[in-house]
Order: sequence, then structure tokens, then C-alpha cells
Amino acid sequence: MVWLLALLWQFPAQALPLESSLAGKVVWQGGAPTVAPFRAPVSPGVGQPDPALKTWANPLAPKVAADGGLAGVLVWVEGPAPKTRPPVRVVVRDNQIQIQQGEKLVPVGLLQVGDSITVESQQGNLFTLRARGISSFAIPLVEQGKAVTRKLNKAGWMELSSGSGQYWARAWLWVGAPALATFTDDRGNFDWQGLQPGKVSVYARLPDWRVTRMERDQETGEILLANYGPPRKHKVEVDLKSGEKARVEMAFKADQR
Repeated sequence: MVWLLALLWQFPAQALPLESSLAGKVVWQGGAPTVAPFRAPVSPGVGQPDPALKTWANPLAPKVAADGGLAGVLVWVEGPAPKTRPPVRVVVRDNQIQIQQGEKLVPVGLLQVGDSITVESQQGNLFTLRARGISSFAIPLVEQGKAVTRKLNKAGWMELSSGSGQYWARAWLWVGAPALATFTDDRGNFDWQGLQPGKVSVYARLPDWRVTRMERDQETGEILLANYGPPRKHKVEVDLKSGEKARVEMAFKADQR
């Protein structure tokens, strides 16, 4: 026993690395963009029972706080997916596509492979939800308040749009999103606790609200789909020290393309 204590005294156990934390802020640099709304009937492309033009907000317009912080920006660190996530509901309301995950409205639904989404329309006029990406399908939402489920078995991104003429509507699903994926708060802040020390890459994704092309019906000339520019992305490398409370700032510039 004496010799063992002497050995331990000569070779003390190395201290285990302490968990680190990482806080950050995503900001907009430059003048706040002016994003014009769309003008279209309530039910474009499906007979137009109400032909009067209405105003529809651009769903991808950036939300810039007074101090320049960008709200609702997806940020993540690559890694494995979590064991569970709150369920995702795709809700059509006022001719826009909304993603509800748990109790929150989010710009991107974060799912695991094999999860199911619930799709529901809360409006009276027809809306066909169209999905493109890792899977392609269309779900006609004819009956208000009637939910439809769809299982997603492939990892990757899916873009959700309208197949019934509401050409501006847009949202996304990310199947297989990593555990460290979240959204900035109303002032552009995010915070992760309990990280292992080492080098990490932090990513941010900001959708582009600018329309690059309109797809039209070849016979009627009616707009079928607004094609937005590719999302802007930002990456920051961080070397986390043991027990460190690190902080980063990620900026999207007004003149960035």
C-alpha cells in the first residue's frame, strides 16, 4: 500500500478538461433592407373567386432589431443528431407556411430521420403544400382544420412551397439536423452550454428574400412560384479552451451576395 501511494504521489492524475460554453450574436451590417410585399388575389391560380389584389408579406424578410441583431437565424455546430426533438407541425395560415416546433414558431423545422410531420390548413381557401429536396410530394389541404401526417425517412433539406398559386409562401425542414442547432432570439443572440473544449465551426444561415425568377404557367401566364436567391451562409472557427466562456459575433453585410 505504501508503494502505491508513493507511485500516485509521483504521477498525479491529470485534471479532466472542464466543459466550455459559447455565446454569440448574429448581426446585420449596413442599412436595414426595404422588402416590398407581394400583390396577388386570395386564391391565385385556382379560379380566383376573389380577384381583388391583396397584400402578402415576403416571408423571408430579415428581422433586424434596433441594435442590428438578426432574429430567427438558424445557427449550428456540426455533430450527431439528438435522441429526441419536439414534434413539428406545418400550419398554413393567411396564405403563408408556418413551422411550429413544440410551442415555438420557427423558420426551419428540425427533425430526426424517421420523424413525422403534421400538416394542417387553418384557412378556407385551397392550399396545396409542395415539398422539394430529399423527397418530393404534394399534399392538397382541402378541408380546414383536418391534419395530415407524413413520415420523413431521408436526411437532408426540404423546401416547402405552394402548389396552388400562393407563389410567395416558403419554409424549410432539415431532417437529421445536429443537436447543436438553434435559432437566434429577438436580438440575434444564441447560447450553448456544456461544450467540450477544442476547435469548433459555427455556422449561420440567412434566407435570401430577393426574387431571382418567377415561374409562370405557359398557357395563362399566371405566376406559379417565386424563386428566391440562395441562402446566405456564414462560418466562424472557434478554439474553445477548457472551462472558457467564449463569445463570437457573426455578421451579414447589406452588400453581401
